Amino acid sequence: MKYIRFYFDHWACSTRMLSLEAKGAWLELMVAMSTQKEPGKLEASVDQIARLWGVTCSRAEELLSDLEMANVCEVTRSERITVQCHELTKASKAYEKFVEQRRENGRAGGQASARARAEAVAQPSGQARAKASAQPKAKQVLKHTTKLLATSTTKATNSLKEAPTLDEIKAFCASRSLPESRAEAFFNYYEGHNLWRNKNGELIKWFHMIQNSPWNEDRQNNGKNGTGSLRVNRNSGTANDGDFSEFANVGKVARD
Repeated sequence: MKYIRFYFDHWACSTRMLSLEAKGAWLELMVAMSTQKEPGKLEASVDQIARLWGVTCSRAEELLSDLEMANVCEVTRSERITVQCHELTKASKAYEKFVEQRRENGRAGGQASARARAEAVAQPSGQARAKASAQPKAKQVLKHTTKLLATSTTKATNSLKEAPTLDEIKAFCASRSLPESRAEAFFNYYEGHNLWRNKNGELIKWFHMIQNSPWNEDRQNNGKNGTGSLRVNRNSGTANDGDFSEFANVGKVARD
């Protein structure tokens, strides 16, 4: 939709000498000129202008003379009447220039955005930040990789270790002043139940376990509650002294 810039002070000064009817005729004429192919210029016959204003042809001629006398427009009479307002023409050209400038700015902005997108596609995003933090990140990755390698190497080493032999367990017990019977009982139990490795396939720390209950002869399981409490020899001082079994000497006669 086309529009014109309407300045009230300019309107009041330029139409002060016009009658109320001439002011209305000039306003209608400005609207008609603004809708032309060349804004600010209107070519029409007297009959067409009279129909535009809703007056007779003679009255239309009088109103055109009033407008020309007030110097609000130029009127050229020939076969057709040409009415031209230089202020409207000037304002129209200024607006066209403004629109063209806006169009150029939009085109330039669009091209700049296109170049930026193309550069972003060609160059990975965040490359500047990656360069700034490349050294610390490299150290962190190296440290993490080293930890993984060390863990993997440790697991591989543990998984490659062989289960201890009976002689090794006896030698360890001898170095800790532990009885040889403990070494044999420990070896037979773990070898029979295949308990040398945990669920991850790693060799258990048997050299710690053999030093604790239930492989400690000083703390024997009483066979009832499994608490591992010290068993008391209730046959001490009797004819059954030395028999720990509760039913070993059933039926024996006590001697004096």
